[in-house]
Amino acid sequence: MTRIVVNLPQVLLAVSVAGTSLGITSTDRHSRTATTESLVHGDEVPPTLQPTPYLRRDCASPYFRIAGQCLSIRYTLNATWQHSRDFCRALDGDLAAAASFQNILLGYVNAYSSSWKMFRRSLWVGASRPDPHSGFRWLDGSDLPPLDSSLWDYRDGDDYNCVYLWFSHNTTVKYRNADCKDGGGGVCQCLFC
Repeated sequence: MTRIVVNLPQVLLAVSVAGTSLGITSTDRHSRTATTESLVHGDEVPPTLQPTPYLRRDCASPYFRIAGQCLSIRYTLNATWQHSRDFCRALDGDLAAAASFQNILLGYVNAYSSSWKMFRRSLWVGASRPDPHSGFRWLDGSDLPPLDSSLWDYRDGDDYNCVYLWFSHNTTVKYRNADCKDGGGGVCQCLFC
C-alpha cells in the first residue's frame, strides 16, 4: 500500500493506493470533518463526490476526468488568453468550452478553492467575444449564461473580451470578463481523449 498526504492550508488530503483500489480521505481543517471515498479501477468520479486531481480515469496525462470530460487545470500558468489556448493546444486540447458541464466545473473549482486561493490566479476558459458589442460564446459556438445571471461578475470595458473563472469575494467561483492580454492560469480540455 502506498500512502500520500497532501497538507494544504484549508484541507488535509490522504490518498491510499493498494493494487487497483484508491482511497481518499479529505479533512476540513476548520470544521474538522473528514470524508472518505473509495474507488476501484474503471470508476468515474460522480459529480456529487469531492473530486480530486489524483484520479486520471482513462484520460491521457496531464488530464483528469472531471464531469465526464478530460480536463487539466493549470493553476501555475501565467499567460494571456491566447497563450493559454496555445498551451492547451500543445497538450492536444484547447481551453475548456464548458457549455454542457459548466455548473460541475464551477463546483469542482470551488471544491479546490484552497489550492486556487494559494496561487491567487484566475483561470482562462474557452470563451470570448469578437468585440464589446457581441455576446460571449464558448469555442464550440454555444452561448454563455446571460450576463445578469448569478454565474457572472461582468465588467464593462471595451477591452474585456475574454472570460476566466474568478473568485467572487473569495467565496464562489464566477465567470468574469477581462482583457485578453491579462495573465492567468487556464482550464484545458483534451480533444483526443
